Amino acid sequence: MICRNCGTSNDENSKFCIKCGNSLIETNNVGAPMPNTTMNNPLEAPTTMPMGNNLISTPNIENPMAMPTMNNQPVTPNVGNNATNATVPNTLNNSNPSNASNSKFNFLTYFLAVILKPISSYEEEKDKFDTKNTVILSIICVAFMTIINIISTIIFTARVSSLISGYSSSWDFSRIKYINFFQVFGKSLGGSVAVILAIAGAFYIGSLIIKKEVKFMKCLSIVVTSIIPVIIGYLLIAPILGLLWGVLQLIVSVVSIAYFIIILYELMNKELKLENNMKVYFNLACFSTLIIVGYYVTLKFLLNSLF
Repeated sequence: MICRNCGTSNDENSKFCIKCGNSLIETNNVGAPMPNTTMNNPLEAPTTMPMGNNLISTPNIENPMAMPTMNNQPVTPNVGNNATNATVPNTLNNSNPSNASNSKFNFLTYFLAVILKPISSYEEEKDKFDTKNTVILSIICVAFMTIINIISTIIFTARVSSLISGYSSSWDFSRIKYINFFQVFGKSLGGSVAVILAIAGAFYIGSLIIKKEVKFMKCLSIVVTSIIPVIIGYLLIAPILGLLWGVLQLIVSVVSIAYFIIILYELMNKELKLENNMKVYFNLACFSTLIIVGYYVTLKFLLNSLF
């Protein structure tokens, strides 16, 4: 064994040079010394291994997902020029398809669906009735009620009925100029808003009395849903049929109002989860209050208009 310090020849098993005393172990190894692989923990693996002139670290058992490193630099596979710049699109915010559907509400489709399937239509769309959609549907209902009342006023003002020589009617559109449209618009708009809010308020106050947790906007969404048949049947179809035959107008008006009461009754009971006698007492109190208040308000309105 040749000493690299002084060049003296030594025995193969010598650890130090016999001339200069230099350690022969360091000079005899090629590359870096092997790390101490003595492990107190049998599950622990060495963290570095010699590889040529560099040291490469083995994966960390505590974190098996960690990448190996070489010379304290992470080793990354080269899979193309654009691999390191690739990004994964963030789809977490849009992973729930119901979030997108909740923001879309087709008011016209819902308006028509309530006529045929009022209960199921509301149950399918009830999660979409946030404050915004409830207010929009309420405005649509009030707008329809106001416009229909104005048109009805124009029609009945221009139509002249006569009982002489049998029942007959004629049209005199010159009478339209006597209509105070601002007054008609104000009364129609105010009356429509008052009716919807009064019904919603009565059931909301009633729910507070019986200690049922329900928001006012939820009550309002049920009321505007229930009142749609009244708009279509009582305010729109019934007056048109009345031009043909008064009995048809009466029938459609009664059916529309009954339809409204049944829808309101069912939806409120589902929302408040009322059962047995409580269901009867609650609705009896709410509808009786509305009828009594409505009677006195209507009577006072008629008296003011006559005098």
